[in-house]
Amino acid sequence: MRTNGGNSPLQGEDAQIAQGLRSMGLTEYEIRVYLGILRHPGSRIPEIARHSSVPQPKVYGTIKRLIGRGLCESHLGPVNTYSSVPPKAAFAPLLEELKSQHEEARDVVKSLQKEHAAPSDAHSAREGRVKLFQGKQAIGRNFHYLLSAVEKDVALVSRLPLVVRDDDELLEAALARGVRVRILSEVPAEYEIHKHPVIRRQLALGCESRRIATVPMRMGVFDQRIALLPMNEPHEKDTSMVLEVRNQGVARGMLAVFDRIWEEAAPITGSRRRRSEA
Repeated sequence: MRTNGGNSPLQGEDAQIAQGLRSMGLTEYEIRVYLGILRHPGSRIPEIARHSSVPQPKVYGTIKRLIGRGLCESHLGPVNTYSSVPPKAAFAPLLEELKSQHEEARDVVKSLQKEHAAPSDAHSAREGRVKLFQGKQAIGRNFHYLLSAVEKDVALVSRLPLVVRDDDELLEAALARGVRVRILSEVPAEYEIHKHPVIRRQLALGCESRRIATVPMRMGVFDQRIALLPMNEPHEKDTSMVLEVRNQGVARGMLAVFDRIWEEAAPITGSRRRRSEA
């Protein structure tokens, strides 16, 4: 584990792992201490503090919470030491709890939608519209809606840094419906894109992925009739904005650009999960 000193943010692979652990409810100190113990089993408190870059007085309470969560265990002796419970066993109950909460939340949303949806929100009423979505939450909701409703094909163009979203379930459902999902990523030639966790998951689901050094813009095209145009880049600090255009001519024109770049791009290879195992 990289020691960053103080409260410096975790970087590289650790930052990606930390993001996943935060989504399961772990605090920053819990993440740091857990990773320190996981990578240095049998450590004492001063060693854990050093490995995790967490102040030693904070380590005691943090370990106590991790033990209570079932993620770590103590070994009594003249000086207590601590080790992690194997991750698969440790996180299984928590993942089941989160899954149950997710299903309950989804049922509530479906109920609210059924009871309170306005006619203007119907799919047919949205045709022919141009709409600007602002903010990550609004953009994410609209993107999820389009993934859930797509029937034939999706074409997406992305740039680094790749955004990690909770899209796996929707992508898998779309692929199960027979939807063709193509994702084109703009990355430097030396970048090992096939090792990126987002790309690995997409390949495992069955998405088609290719890479190219330069693309004219980020975009998304759904069923050759709905186009998404991001209005700023991922690294920009201003509020995220995406323009949605429900016009078949515009969508097909953008898809023609996508297809031309797709033919020039290099396939990204990786293991794919068989349908029977999905």
